[in-house]
Formats: sequence, structure tokens, C-alpha cells
Amino acid sequence: MESKRSRKTTKPEGVLVSAAHSIERIDEVVNRLFDEVSPLITAARGRAAVVVNAELTNLNWDVGSRINREILGNGRAEYGKRVVKGLAHRLMLSHGSGWDEKTLRHCLRVAETFDKAEIAEHPSEIYHDIAVGIHARIRQLERNER
Repeated sequence: MESKRSRKTTKPEGVLVSAAHSIERIDEVVNRLFDEVSPLITAARGRAAVVVNAELTNLNWDVGSRINREILGNGRAEYGKRVVKGLAHRLMLSHGSGWDEKTLRHCLRVAETFDKAEIAEHPSEIYHDIAVGIHARIRQLERNER
């Protein structure tokens, strides 16, 4: 019986390529694929960010609008503060620390500042306005009313 050491491996003709050539070819393929795939990832991330931003803006408006209806229905500032504090506590337990009182107050300001239809028409612009600062948007609206 022949030992494993004495066996010779035969390779099909033309398969033997120098290691340097093989590495160069792999590098070329990797570079070409990177140049093609990287922009796809970047573009998809951009599209996803637009969709996520629009959904977050709508969520903020919906949350703020619902809280506003409850608070305005009872018309007392102290009541409103207690509602926001209690709701924030429950939401943080259920959905994480991103739903604190500050976030809920932000949602209230979004609902007070923007119309739902405006958000639907221009979600990216509204999200940008919110991200840059809602106070700048409020000042702009006040100037337009004069």
C-alpha cells in the first residue's frame, strides 16, 4: 500500500498559476467589486435614512398629538406635567430610555408646530427642521404670520 507521502498530485493543465499573479488577480477583483458594491450600500443607507426619518417624524407627531389632546382636554398645567412624567416612566420601562420626559416634550412641540399634512408632504424637510432645531422653525412661522 502506498503511503500518503509518496502520492503525487496531478493538476489539470493550465491550473498552475504563480502565487503573485493569483494575488494580483484577487486584488483586482476585490477592488472592482468594492467599487461597484460600496455605492450600492451607501445609496441604500441614504434611502433607508429618509424612510426612517419620515417614520420617526410621524411617530413624534402622533405621540405629541395624542398627549396634547389628553392634556388640553383637562386644561391644567400640573395635570399635564404629571401625565407626561407618568407616561415617560411607563414608556421607558417598556420601550427603553429613549422615551423620557424630554422626548415626550419634544413630541408635544412637534405636534404643536407642524400640521400632519405638512409632515406627509415634506417628511425629510420637517425632520431636518426638527434635527436642526424646532425653535428656528417656530421663529420662521412667527415671521411669516406678521
